[in-house]
Formats: sequence, C-alpha cells, structure tokens
Amino acid sequence: MVQKELGTHIRGWLGILIGLALAPVVFFVSLIRGARAVHAHGVLCKAEIVPIDGPEPERSIGARLAGPALVRFSGAIRSEATSDKDILGLALRLRTRRDEDGPPEVGDQDLILGTFESFASVVFGNDMARVNSGDYLANEYDSVSPWRVGGIGVVRLRTLARPPSPGDNRLARLKAAIDTGNSELLLGYHSNDGQTGPVTPIAIVKLTSVSPLPPQQLRASLLRHGRSVTGVGFRNGIRRIVYPVSQVARRIRSG
Repeated sequence: MVQKELGTHIRGWLGILIGLALAPVVFFVSLIRGARAVHAHGVLCKAEIVPIDGPEPERSIGARLAGPALVRFSGAIRSEATSDKDILGLALRLRTRRDEDGPPEVGDQDLILGTFESFASVVFGNDMARVNSGDYLANEYDSVSPWRVGGIGVVRLRTLARPPSPGDNRLARLKAAIDTGNSELLLGYHSNDGQTGPVTPIAIVKLTSVSPLPPQQLRASLLRHGRSVTGVGFRNGIRRIVYPVSQVARRIRSG
C-alpha cells in the first residue's frame, strides 16, 4: 500500500514536470486559436446525478455526487458535424446549486474522462479505431488516470455505453437520445491496476437537455474537488499545469 501511494505521488510530480515543459506550447496554441489546444469544440448539457449505491452520503459515493450537473462532450480534433475517427471527451461539473451559468462554487466537483485507456493505447493501440465518433453516448469513457475517492481509495472512474441513437451526426444523435429518454449513462469505478476490471456502479448521469450556453462555460480544474474526488497520477499532474495555462491564454485572446 505504501509503495503504491509513493508511486502515485511520484507519477503525479512527473506529470507536473511534463506539464511545465508543455505549458509554453499549450499557451501559444490556445492564444492563437482562441480555443483549447485539443477538445476545442463540443456541446454542453444539463444533467442530474442520481445515486444507485445507497442514499446516505457517509456510505454512498453516488449520494455524495448527487444533484445538478453540467456535462460537456467534445471531440479531441474533429468538429461536431463529422463522424470521422476521433477521441471523445466527457467533462462533468457537479454543482452545489441549480445555477447553470453561475461561476464555480465551493463544493463543486469537476471530473474528466475520455474514450481511451492510456497515452500508449492512443498512439500504438486501436483506441481511435474502436471509438464510435458519430455518437457520444455509444462509447465508454474512462478517467484514464487514477482519482482518489473518499471512502474507496485510488480508482479509475468509468461510464458505460448506451445503444446508438438515430441522427446525421453526434450532436443530432445526442439530442435524439435526450428527447427519447435514452440519455442515461451509468457511472462507476474500477481498480487502478492497469486493467479495466469489473465496474462497480455508483450513480446514473441523467442528461436532461442540451444547454444553450457555449461549451466553454465549463472550464475544468483539478483543484475543484468539493465531493472528495481528487485527480492523482501522471496524466492529472499534466492537467494541473496545462489546463489553467490554456484558460489564461483564452481569456487574453477574448479580451
């Protein structure tokens, strides 16, 4: 246990160092584009987190996460109007109040997942080939890096896929799924041993509508962990640096 914790901390600091090295590139790309370096385009949805592992926050992880949420779906490099192969992203902000366009508050929680298993599997594996780029909900999203969840320990978060919906592109399919009530994603966790083992369900992410707000409304932060779910490890170490750097560049560009 001590060795695992030490390894997690070391990987986190290595990620921070890599993030510092990448920061100038991320800053100038975001500044020039006026958008994220990756996952620049997407769609924002309103949602409700419904616990399924018990009603008491002291014992139920789902109950601790329950309540209103914003959900941002995005493609890493492709626009919403295409079904070309891509890696998709899923960012959640669990809100303390039903204030869709209000600024983040104490108690809010950001979670970040994607349709890949590791950096290596994106480059050398078949992650991109197996992604259904034309349908956001017809994919499994994994946190890839570990997250420390109060009451559980260090795990990886995962959502399970829904059946495909009709539509001409992934935005149309997302709207169709919401309109027909087929927009619930199962959220759970699995072990952080490098393998995707059995997923323990904790909550349902119930998408209720597509928000009229721009997807940029959700700017994720690894420092926002009001529900005792904290990103750790290598990839989250990188995020701790490059996310705020990109956000500063975009604010400068927008004036």
